[in-house]
Formats: sequence, C-alpha cells, structure tokens
Amino acid sequence: MPLPDAGDPDNTILYEQLRSKTLSDLTSAQLDQFRSQFFVNGINEDDLRRLELIFAAANISSRSGVIPGSTKIVSVTSTSDGSYVTLFQPNKGEIWVVNSAHMSKVGSGTTVHSISYYDGSTDSQWFYLSSGSTDTILTSDDNWPTHPMYLDHSTYFRYKGTNNFSQATIQLVVSRIR
Repeated sequence: MPLPDAGDPDNTILYEQLRSKTLSDLTSAQLDQFRSQFFVNGINEDDLRRLELIFAAANISSRSGVIPGSTKIVSVTSTSDGSYVTLFQPNKGEIWVVNSAHMSKVGSGTTVHSISYYDGSTDSQWFYLSSGSTDTILTSDDNWPTHPMYLDHSTYFRYKGTNNFSQATIQLVVSRIR
C-alpha cells in the first residue's frame, strides 16, 4: 500500500485505497496498518485526523474502553517440563486487558500453576494456585485480583506448571483497548 504523498493535499491516495470499502468492512488491523504508514510531522496531521474519524465512524477505534470486535480467547498448551510458555504477547503498540482465565490439565494429583508478568528478562509471579482439579476457572479463585490486568508488547503473561500433569491448557479471554 503506497504512503500518502505530501504533495497530495487531498490525500486521494488514501481515499483511493478506501474507496471500495464500507465502514462495516474496516477492521482494527487495517487501522494499525494505515497508521504505521504515517511519519509524525505536520504534513500528516490532517491525514491522521481523517483516519481517526473514519475508524471511529466504523466503530473500531476507541479512546477509552474495548475496541469493538477485538475480544478473543487465547489458548496455549504447556507440558510438565517446568518451563515458562508465553500466554499472550500483544503486538507492538497494542494494549489488551485480561477478562478471565481458565485452565485444564491431563493428570492426577496436585499441580502448581503460576502466571507471571514478564518484561523480557524478569518474571514477576502474579498468580499462584496449587490444585488437584483437572478443570479450574482461575478467575473464580480468591487469589485472582478484582482489578483489570493490562498487557502490552513489553510486559505480558507467561505460564509455568509443575507437578503431576502431562499437559495443561490455559485460556485467556482478552480484549484490546488500544
């Protein structure tokens, strides 16, 4: 997709790219794609306002709250080797909120489940559960906080399970807010 041209004051290139689309066709991924093409300078200021207006009208851009249509379930399977697995790492520039979490395992006996915030070098244990259950809604546990948890590209969730299981599947319900 070509960049809007500074010599194109009406931004006909941008509108040409959008000409075959209705507002209901546009997605938040397309908004990201368009935004990533703009350099930060005074020449592009009006074009950026136009983009924001178009995507706000399409109801896929949010300045507060969840971006409509962005909620999804992320599912990751882990083995019992005691190593961390990334649960969910948003793309650069994105911020997601964790709505709920669920874990199921194969195996009997008590298993230790640990979810950590990770910043690329340090794990900070955030949630810990020692349970014999094979199916657990983590968000119903007393240890699960009542405040929102935000994830971005540089600080995201990882999981580690130990003891008495052959595999665990962890599901997060996440919604994009930016």
